[in-house]
Amino acid sequence: MAGQLSGIVSTSSEGTLEQKVEYLLRRDEDAQRRANELEARLGRLESESPRRLAELREAMEEHVARELTAALEAYRPVRVAGTGALVLGLACVTAAALL
Repeated sequence: MAGQLSGIVSTSSEGTLEQKVEYLLRRDEDAQRRANELEARLGRLESESPRRLAELREAMEEHVARELTAALEAYRPVRVAGTGALVLGLACVTAAALL
């Protein structure tokens, strides 16, 4: 996070009316500039967020697909052995029933 600095700036109570008006106009211009900068930052955020969300979603989908494929490959020998054991068990039960 970025640090923030805040303060209160005021005009001299002894200044002339022209100085006070000049000060207020300068402060108004600064406030308008900051508001425009914030609006630009918000606009960038609003335009970048959907794109970033789509990128993150795509990355997550690829990760899940990779992990699922790896898990299926890792358990393939176990599934083949289980199928073989089931077939052998059915053959034994059938042979015992015929005897």
